[in-house]
Amino acid sequence: LIKKQIHALGLNSLLEIKLLDAFPMIRSCDSKILVRLALCNIKLDENNWCHQVKPVRKMDFYDELTPEQLQICKDNISFVKKQLTRIKW
Repeated sequence: LIKKQIHALGLNSLLEIKLLDAFPMIRSCDSKILVRLALCNIKLDENNWCHQVKPVRKMDFYDELTPEQLQICKDNISFVKKQLTRIKW
């Protein structure tokens, strides 16, 4: 039995983020998936959020986001935050 809130490390897909409501003991999570989506120029929206969108590009420490990709990343973070606030904890 888990008696305290935990932080989830290394989520690999949007599906894992979407399923967080099934695990109320998880208080927070981190993942590189949103940066990888931005590197592939994939912006999340209501249509593709419902599907298993997976970036094909791996992330490298030498990668630099273009200004456009940085904006996509910020938009994706905002979008996921908005989706998570809809979850009933």
